[in-house]
Order: sequence, then structure tokens, then C-alpha cells
Amino acid sequence: MDTRDTSRSSTTGGARAPLPFERAFVVQLSVEVVAGTVRGRVEHLSSGTAAVFDSVGALITWMGDPIARDSTRPTR
Repeated sequence: MDTRDTSRSSTTGGARAPLPFERAFVVQLSVEVVAGTVRGRVEHLSSGTAAVFDSVGALITWMGDPIARDSTRPTR
């Protein structure tokens, strides 16, 4: 079993910038994914807000709102 930490390497082998916690989500997919339908639940980890979605478009749209809010915050 390979236990190396690859969290900071890209597919091309270069280093990546750290991923901010404010842009972290948990996505739980339902069994319909197998049938070609994407449904599930998403939670924004830093705010705790959550929603259900019934398409990839709805998921991406919902995730864009917290990311946009984070982008307008002053850097610490």
C-alpha cells in the first residue's frame, strides 16, 4: 500500500499552492449517480451551511456562492 502524501503535488509533479479551508466542501452522492443522475447533499465546512442538489449544475452553482463570498473578504 502506497502511503505517500501526494496532497501537494499535481499530476505534472509540480508543487501546488495550499488549498484554503474556507473553500472546503463535503459532497455526498446518492445512488442515482450509477444511473447517470447526480443527486446528493453538499456542506460548506467553514460555515456549516448545507443543501441538497439534483444536478451537477446546481451543485456548482451552490458551491460558487461561498467561494464568491470568500473572494471578497480581506486577506488576513
